[in-house]
Amino acid sequence: NTNNVDKALEYNEKALIVRKSLRDSAAIKTTTINIAKLYSKRKEHRKAIEYYLEALDILNSKTDVLQLGEVLPRLGNEYLIFKEYERATQYLLEGLRHNRRSKNMEGLAVSLNGLGNLNLELGKYRTAERQLMEAYSIANENKLQLELLENYQVRTQLDSSRGYFQNAFKWQSSYYKLRDSMSKSKTKERV
Repeated sequence: NTNNVDKALEYNEKALIVRKSLRDSAAIKTTTINIAKLYSKRKEHRKAIEYYLEALDILNSKTDVLQLGEVLPRLGNEYLIFKEYERATQYLLEGLRHNRRSKNMEGLAVSLNGLGNLNLELGKYRTAERQLMEAYSIANENKLQLELLENYQVRTQLDSSRGYFQNAFKWQSSYYKLRDSMSKSKTKERV
């Protein structure tokens, strides 16, 4: 919450050691996913991939449905950063199917934003637009602010790539407005 990613990572790594010694499988899963997210925030994407893959190995498809729905698309997004399109596609589509089945709206929005971004990079603009529209609808209805931010950012890139500069400007304005609102909200919480 204080945005001190380094300290959070340090404490989560220590916690993981303790949880492994206690054989607390639920806590091990949660901590492993937290570490992956923290490495991603630090832009250490290879380490994030390493921990997301470790999490996939220990998650149970029947009992860890929400966690699986979170890990699959995030792993796909990490591979997308390295332009490993095959792996990105594999995990993003698997995440999409999984999250549709389990009706996990946040995971669905993450998956669709990721697929929209992937298809933008591949030049499949119509497909990207459809996926981003669905992601926007889900994120907006469920008040998923981080996914709305991501959606605005990718839609700005999409419309810029297609030469729709007025639309791109609209998405970019929405992005900055929401980001500033979230920033002000966090400042109030700390006071």
